[in-house]
Amino acid sequence: MTTGSLANLEPAFELARLVAGVWVPHAIHAAATLGVADGLAGGAQSAAALAARLGVHADGLHRLLRSLAAIGVCRSLDGDRFELTAMGDCLRADSPRSIRSWALLIGTDTMRQTWAGLIDAVRTGEAMTDRPAGFEPFRFLTSQRPDYAANFYAAMNELTELAAASVVEAYDFSKFGTIVDVGGGHGALLAAVLRATPTARGVLFDLPHRREAATAFAGAQGIADRWTFEAGTFFESVPPGGDAYLLKSVIHDWNDEESLEILSRCRAAMAPDARLLLIEMVIPDSVQPTPRDAVILGTDLGLLAMLSGRERTAQAYHTLLGQAGFRVSRRILTSSAFDVIEAYPS
Repeated sequence: MTTGSLANLEPAFELARLVAGVWVPHAIHAAATLGVADGLAGGAQSAAALAARLGVHADGLHRLLRSLAAIGVCRSLDGDRFELTAMGDCLRADSPRSIRSWALLIGTDTMRQTWAGLIDAVRTGEAMTDRPAGFEPFRFLTSQRPDYAANFYAAMNELTELAAASVVEAYDFSKFGTIVDVGGGHGALLAAVLRATPTARGVLFDLPHRREAATAFAGAQGIADRWTFEAGTFFESVPPGGDAYLLKSVIHDWNDEESLEILSRCRAAMAPDARLLLIEMVIPDSVQPTPRDAVILGTDLGLLAMLSGRERTAQAYHTLLGQAGFRVSRRILTSSAFDVIEAYPS
């Protein structure tokens, strides 16, 4: 076979690699479930020794570790001994940059079933086409799947903690006295903002069932004396009196009509000189095959399969905010996949 014919096959090989890559999240999920990263935390081990610690089959674990080495989660030292890489370290339960909960979540039956609905969602433009009027997926998650909900919320908290560092690095919060985090979950973003802004106080606003976990998290983060929790739903009202209102990965969960309702509730609560800060992934005007664009557009596809929301372009956010009574003042890029869109009441 000539070099030219091999070159002509390269796109097919690359596509085949992507298609076959379905094993990657399942391998990472298996590693998280079995505690592979925690088992390797003390240093390199043979597959047999680690298998004995984890109580699994030695050959089966060896094959898993080899696969993980091929994607950089661990490193093969001599064919039988393996050690964690910096990326693999993020699968440890106690890592400060852990995404173990996300790895556990991605391999669940619920997530697999959700992605199986992607074809229908593409055909219809709707996820869950039988969704009743007024359906709120996060209320449903709490009431119907509490086991799944705990893992889901832990995963969202992990991802928010990762993004929070880039947000506080890119945006100066020191001009705000009271910062309201709308739909802020455990409070990972608010905690990061308050740690970076010692003069500020925070209000975490979320559904009532989040209070206990959020209160515990605030105590662990050392901000309990500068923080309060208020319960409610942003479809009804938002706490007044804030100098800044944070909404991270909130608007992307909802369609335009629902998003306008949320933004309008924020607008009603805000003083004329308050600021709204949307922290969202923004679809670039020209999509490129880069890791950052893949994260943004992959998330958008997941929203199509799972919820009524979507990632949006900068222009779409300008339009949406204008309809809700805001004017965009600036858009700030961060070192993560998130942008900060700053707006004020118009």
